[in-house]
Amino acid sequence: MRKSFTILLLLASLSVTGQSYKLFNAGSKKVFTTFPDAGVTYNLAFDSAMSSGPDSVFFPYRLAEQAFLPGENCIFWGGPECRHQTLPIWAGLKISVSETGIYRFFNLSGDTLLFNTGTMPGQISLLFQDQVQRFNLLSEAPDTMTVLGISDSVASWRILHTDLQGVPINSALNNQLLIAGKTLGLIRFFQVDSFPQVLRPLKLSGNATPDAGLGRLTYGMIYDHKPGDVIQYYDTYNRPYGPPWENYERYIKHTFLSRSEDDEALSYSVRRSVFYQDSLEVVSDTIFLNYARNEIFRQAPYDKPDTSNFLFRSALYSADYFGLTLWSYREEPEHLVYCSEENCWGPYDTQGPPLETTIVHAVGLGETLNSGWQFGAPPYGYGYVKRIVYFKKNGIPYGNEVIVGTSHKPLPGGGIHLFPNPAGDKLFLKTEKPLNATVFIYEMNGRLVKTALLDSFQNEINISQLIPGFYLIKVRDNRNVYFDKFTKQ
Repeated sequence: MRKSFTILLLLASLSVTGQSYKLFNAGSKKVFTTFPDAGVTYNLAFDSAMSSGPDSVFFPYRLAEQAFLPGENCIFWGGPECRHQTLPIWAGLKISVSETGIYRFFNLSGDTLLFNTGTMPGQISLLFQDQVQRFNLLSEAPDTMTVLGISDSVASWRILHTDLQGVPINSALNNQLLIAGKTLGLIRFFQVDSFPQVLRPLKLSGNATPDAGLGRLTYGMIYDHKPGDVIQYYDTYNRPYGPPWENYERYIKHTFLSRSEDDEALSYSVRRSVFYQDSLEVVSDTIFLNYARNEIFRQAPYDKPDTSNFLFRSALYSADYFGLTLWSYREEPEHLVYCSEENCWGPYDTQGPPLETTIVHAVGLGETLNSGWQFGAPPYGYGYVKRIVYFKKNGIPYGNEVIVGTSHKPLPGGGIHLFPNPAGDKLFLKTEKPLNATVFIYEMNGRLVKTALLDSFQNEINISQLIPGFYLIKVRDNRNVYFDKFTKQ
């Protein structure tokens, strides 16, 4: 529903006597997360900025659409269709800024949100209004606060969400603060693109220039360990067609003995123990891990496509690791290349089925998941998974350590059991705990022939429509990927 433009234009024409705050500039790179509880992140950066009369207009970068649409100027492998980079980020379609500090945010519906940063304390201004509701901003007194370790002079505006008669509406944004700082710019805001259908407050979690918070991840932040810390990984490799010695299932345990560092380098002495499940063999040695401490691992905006390379699905988010919440960065390839003529992405010849990978790094743990799989006719095709199953940080254990020398043998895939094998018309997957996951069944040439959902302890999959033969199966939840093979009789 559209708001009344008359009221907004009237407010914009009023003289501004307060002191305006700049929320960002053309080179800003910011990371926000949900408020009050941190979860996923919302990146803010701009593809371009221009002048339009006395106003400046900022255009946030766009993400790639999920649908493949016809293209006129770019011919990709298999056809002209491509995924156009036209999907706006959370900040909306564009943002215009007047010389007097009036910001206009344009959402996906074409509506305008008016944010007057120059109001005096106690003054009320209109942010948005439609046929059923109104969002006003009450300007509060300037203050000083510390944000991401930086002391900043800030201005605040309180959101008053009411119906058209002025009766308060108890929404996620009612009574929330919008905050801007002299140094950091925009500190507290909300999701714009789907406003007012989505009312989601956001807070600043990272900033570039000045660098603060999660504006950039360095190798020193990712691989931050102390003597006494322990990490144990489950590590498996499976090549369905290869000799048995090409497959393994093992646990790798790193015990950090010492740490040395300077302004450039970070080094660890680590006791490594490798426990092979099939032979019960244990191999131990001492290794040294070295990292360029201040080298940038990734930096904001974390989800912006890199047009000089291949397209990746990437995200920075808050994840739970056996009860400890850590910021994590996830990357998965899309197997698409960029075409500048249409600002779109399309497939290229991967010379056979591509290798599908998922890599996750957590701040303070390092690489927590590295999984991949590739289907192909014999003798090709394989799958691998390396993931954290236990760690100890600052003397506190998380997860379940696999103790070398016991007869305990965890089920593959973190508690997934496939039976019977060979199978008839039904295949069962049993899990140690309820698992919300998707099952993919492929022919040996890599063609997907069936999908199903896991949502209980024991799941029955009807495979009566499959012809007899060998099949590969992939089970995937939001963190792990499990691979196996079975025979249909």
